[in-house]
Amino acid sequence: MPKQGTLSELRQLGPRYWQLWTGTSLSAAGDGLVAVGLPLLALSLTTSPLLIGGLMVVQNLAASAGSLPAGVWADRYDKQKLAVLIELARMCLFAITALLVTTGTVTIAALYGLALLAGIATGAYNITVTSATPQLVQPDRRNTANGFLALADNSSNQFVGQAIGGAAYSLARAIPFLADSVSFVFSALFSALALRGTPAPAQPAAQQPRFGQQLADGLRFFAGHRVLRTVAGSIAILAFAQAAATWLLVIYATRYLHLSHTGFGLFMAAAAAGNILGSLAVGAAGRRLKPGTILLAAATVCGAGYGLMAAVPHLVPAVLGLWAEAVAVPVGSISMLTLRQNIVPSHMLGRINMSYRTCIYGAAALGGVTGSVIATALGVRASMAVAAGLIALLVLVVLTPLTRQLNTYGTPVPAPEPSTAR
Repeated sequence: MPKQGTLSELRQLGPRYWQLWTGTSLSAAGDGLVAVGLPLLALSLTTSPLLIGGLMVVQNLAASAGSLPAGVWADRYDKQKLAVLIELARMCLFAITALLVTTGTVTIAALYGLALLAGIATGAYNITVTSATPQLVQPDRRNTANGFLALADNSSNQFVGQAIGGAAYSLARAIPFLADSVSFVFSALFSALALRGTPAPAQPAAQQPRFGQQLADGLRFFAGHRVLRTVAGSIAILAFAQAAATWLLVIYATRYLHLSHTGFGLFMAAAAAGNILGSLAVGAAGRRLKPGTILLAAATVCGAGYGLMAAVPHLVPAVLGLWAEAVAVPVGSISMLTLRQNIVPSHMLGRINMSYRTCIYGAAALGGVTGSVIATALGVRASMAVAAGLIALLVLVVLTPLTRQLNTYGTPVPAPEPSTAR
């Protein structure tokens, strides 16, 4: 059998997987345009750093909140129809935003509404896709499959969408939002093609337990499984530390590294390149290392990266620290996603993914706020140092003893059958 990562192995992922990959790439490019266009548009409406920065906080909290119902929906409804409906809803949302921008009626309140609804929809779509991927790809290829989906998202968003987002906004303020709207049309089309024929829930929604009962079943299973619960808490701490350390990179780069605007863009390109390398490397890492070892190594590298940036605020060490962190994050997060896909029963996977995303997005929002408070009082380097210390504590107290147990997992864990109570 060809090794993972070879062209032969990538072809064996199958045409439906690559249709999903294509849709993800197109919508991510549109999202990259908006990632640049949204703060620029906000800046044209207000000069308040609090209001502009609040857009990111709202979007993360919305993605966290949106994950709760999305996990139940992914287990309850046909995933193909659900994915298409979400993408069409996002198409309408950004088309309306483009119309408001074109007519000059957009307000900062409208942008907060966009951030709220887009965050909810993004969380819902991501959970639907990650819950459907195991139905398209064999277990031994899921690390590679998840890695290439992350690669599509990161490269299209950062190197395509964000690279031209400023220029597109300069041509016409509505272009990033209109282009994102169009991208969701293609994403809906490719999602429909990719997810056709995926197994439907065992029972129609009308015959399943009520929404609240299914939500409670998922949370009960998550809370009762020590390894899943501990891994989720560990990843949430890592997300908290990452946000605390990196949300104010623009201040670190300009104040301590003395970079220009162009230099800051190149500095961030190091992180984007690291994300891509990590997404490409996760398949090989999964072949050679156990999941617990991967998580332990990724966390250690992240903490070391933040510590290096805090201790030595010079260009070369800062680039090395940021790049190493950017490689480690996708390797660790994708490996844990694959672990969930392999050990959690399919009828429960949407709700377990929901639990994880809720923890991660909520922790990221809290970490960003905490890091901003620390940076305001003690400086940006202090927030990075706190993040490094928190990760060191996590590695020593939690991940090191957890590694051996986590390395034993690889087959589905027992779970209760879907509840029949209505």
